[in-house]
Amino acid sequence: MGSRSYNQYRRLPRLSGSAAPHFALPAPAVLSASRRWPRLVPQRPGMWREVAGWERLSPRVLRLLSRHPEPIVRTATAVHLHTSPSVLGQLARDPDDQVRWCVAGNPHTPPASLEVLGSDPQATVRAILAFNPAVPVDVLCQLLQDTDRWAVRAAADNPSLPPAVRAMWQLAQGDDQ
Repeated sequence: MGSRSYNQYRRLPRLSGSAAPHFALPAPAVLSASRRWPRLVPQRPGMWREVAGWERLSPRVLRLLSRHPEPIVRTATAVHLHTSPSVLGQLARDPDDQVRWCVAGNPHTPPASLEVLGSDPQATVRAILAFNPAVPVDVLCQLLQDTDRWAVRAAADNPSLPPAVRAMWQLAQGDDQ
């Protein structure tokens, strides 16, 4: 692409909402430009959510986006397929519930973070976690005893649950599931 001067960047259309995916710059250049020339690249959460959804983002850019102040940007980072396990581990402790939902459903989340999410205070996070096929068996067994019925049902239906454990759980329930 070559390097461009500030005047060349100034002539490009400004980013706004859905225009972000059609912008002529790759994500690292957009991040760099946003720091150098804030008026050129407005700090809109919707635009950064779209940047986080770009398929070819480097781990460095995803790490930067995982620290964005807006939860919607961190959510988009949590569902990105190329987000590193260390960043997912950091996002597993995020104060926003929706970010933790997305980390719980990501099959690339490290097992240690999945164990942390297994005792999350939000029932929806635990239910989404129970659907994740990468959840360790001990976390699934813990979720089978959860107070939330959706988490229990999802854990029982998880393909990673060993058949013997599933059979014992069904016997304990006393019904013909």
